[in-house]
Amino acid sequence: MLRGLHEDGLIVPKSVDESNSARIVYSPTDLAAPAVIAWMDSPLPLGGGQLQLQARMVVARPEDLPRLLVALNGYERDLFAKRAKIEAEMPARQPLRSAMMFLVREAPIQRINGELLWVDLSRKTIRDLMVS
Repeated sequence: MLRGLHEDGLIVPKSVDESNSARIVYSPTDLAAPAVIAWMDSPLPLGGGQLQLQARMVVARPEDLPRLLVALNGYERDLFAKRAKIEAEMPARQPLRSAMMFLVREAPIQRINGELLWVDLSRKTIRDLMVS
C-alpha cells in the first residue's frame, strides 16, 4: 500500500535514525490532501463498508467530519435495505426445521442490528466532535 501511495506521488519516504534503529517515515505530498478528500467522498463498497468507514475515521481531520456523516448515512441505508431483504425471505416459524431455519437466517439480521448500533454511536460521537 505504501509503495502504491509513493508511486502515485501521495507520500514521500524519509529515513530516520533513532537510537541505532533505522526507520522510514512517510510524509504526505501536496497531492495527498485532494486525494484524501476524493476518497472520503467516494461511495463505500458494498461488501466492506464498515472497514472502509473505520479506515476513513482513522485518517479523518476535523473538516472531514461532515463527510463521515454522509458516509455513515449511506452505510445505514445499505444496512436497512440488506436487513429488509433478509427479513422478506424468512419463513414463518412453525415446526422444528422451520424454527431452525429461522434462527439461521436471523443471524445476519442480528449482525446488521449490531452494525446499526455502531452507526448510531459513530454518528453521535462525530456530531459531538463537530460541536466542540
